[in-house]
Order: sequence, then C-alpha cells, then structure tokens
Amino acid sequence: MKKPARKSATAPQRVIKIPSENSAERDSALLRLQLCFFLSGAAGLIDQVVWTKALGQLFGYSAYAVATVLAVFMGGLALGSAVFARWRPANKSAIALYSWMEFAIAATALLSLPGIALVKQL
Repeated sequence: MKKPARKSATAPQRVIKIPSENSAERDSALLRLQLCFFLSGAAGLIDQVVWTKALGQLFGYSAYAVATVLAVFMGGLALGSAVFARWRPANKSAIALYSWMEFAIAATALLSLPGIALVKQL
C-alpha cells in the first residue's frame, strides 16, 4: 500500500479566494474591461488604416507602402512587448499600467498625422 505524499513545510501554499457576494459587481467590472480591450483593438486597426492612407498619399499606393506600414505596426507591437515585459513598475497594477500605455499610444497616434504632413511638405 502506498503512503500519501507529505506536504513540504518549506513551501507555503497560496490560496486565492474570489469573493462570491459581489458577483454582479465583479461581472460588471469584467464586462467593462472586455469592452476596453475591444475598443483598444478597434482603435489600433483604425490607426493602421489611417496611417496606410496617409502614407499612401505620400509614397503611393503600392504593395511596398502597405507592407511597410504593416511591418512598422507589427514591429512596434513586438518591440513594446519586449521592452515592457522586462520593465514593469512594481508599484502599478497591470490594468493601471495598461491604461497609461493606451493614453500614450493615443497621444503619439494623434501627433503622427501632423508629422506625416510635415514630411509631405518637405
């Protein structure tokens, strides 16, 4: 007959309890967070289309211009993922950090169109 495994005294077990009394409030918060993720993705796709149109007027509507916009967009996602995976402030929650990053992305997206217009004038 096998003996039951002994629990190690050196490794404390962490138990995460989800409160069940505020399930409606928790579901509402989850729905709002999912809506934010959806709107973030939609805004990213809108930015990509706008940049493709703006750069198409500057460089022409070729497959190379569209591929360049797509490569820069995907490269920016990869670079941001690599940088922020290693650097994350310990004092911020993941959702707060994500929201500040979204505001920074929106600000740079708004500044990019006047930058493209400036390059077009040059």
